[in-house]
Amino acid sequence: MKKMLIAIDLDGTLLRNDGTISEENRKAITKAMENGHMIVLATGRGYRNSRYVLAQFPVFPYYINANGTTITQGDPEKVLFTKNIPFEIGTSIYKIAREYPTFIELYHGLDAYDSYKGCDNLKTCGKMESYRKQLWETNVHMKEEALDQFVLEERHSLSKFHIVCITLEEKQELRDEYIKLYEYELPICREAIQKRNEFLNNLNVYTFTEEELTSVISLLKEEIIANINREDEKVLVLTKSRFHK
Repeated sequence: MKKMLIAIDLDGTLLRNDGTISEENRKAITKAMENGHMIVLATGRGYRNSRYVLAQFPVFPYYINANGTTITQGDPEKVLFTKNIPFEIGTSIYKIAREYPTFIELYHGLDAYDSYKGCDNLKTCGKMESYRKQLWETNVHMKEEALDQFVLEERHSLSKFHIVCITLEEKQELRDEYIKLYEYELPICREAIQKRNEFLNNLNVYTFTEEELTSVISLLKEEIIANINREDEKVLVLTKSRFHK
């Protein structure tokens, strides 16, 4: 039998709404590993968080984390590749985000770092309890002052920022600040946002639950303007121009 490399995403793919894996999928992945296929994780989540979510499986040979910026060997644990954000850009991203009541998650090597205050903000914005529990169990938590020191004074290399705002207005303001700052230096950011807006602007109905929209697509509850219960599913209607002022 031909051996295959199978890359699997987590959120919106392998994981259910509550952050768990179905028994059917667990058996399928386990069988594939037993048959000699190479299973590789490819996710936006950090390494520790991924290992926590996949604790019921044998160690994968490789883990691709933080949106492809970090590749880690599973056993023994060893970072094989990291693409870090330039220090000047990273510090400016961090300083601007600190002006808002946000959850800031910093990816550095095998670990992800956040602040206790940021975790409180994450709860306030409505993220699912199961997701918050996973972060609480796997991230390194600090006081805000210690996180400032970690980034600005100790100058640790960072491969990814995960920033969550509490309100829609703050999310739009922060996004606009970043676009204004980096649209010429990093045109890929402008192009990615433009494509996302064009795609979403053509949709006015999502057939996802509210939890899926807030946790997987990172929408805010304020962006959902209608919620219609229909037995086992919810239909969520959004404004077509919700990403524009």
